[in-house]
Amino acid sequence: MGPQAVRMMGERDQASKLRCRGRRSVLTHDAVQRWIDAYVDAWHTYDPAAIGALFAEDATYAYHPYDEGEQVVRGRETDRS
Repeated sequence: MGPQAVRMMGERDQASKLRCRGRRSVLTHDAVQRWIDAYVDAWHTYDPAAIGALFAEDATYAYHPYDEGEQVVRGRETDRS
């Protein structure tokens, strides 16, 4: 497990930290960069907990831009193997 994944495990859910508040975004360049770095590290380590921590509970994830229906992964706890 990479250092970024270890650091993430001790933090609150990354997705909740990066959500927009009303019409104004609370995102900063540094916050986005941390999320991207954590995303890359999580996928490189194949750590399901680190991958899941990046997304909201009700997240959807499409592996390809035009995926629809059963091709789209739904929910954080979906099998990520």
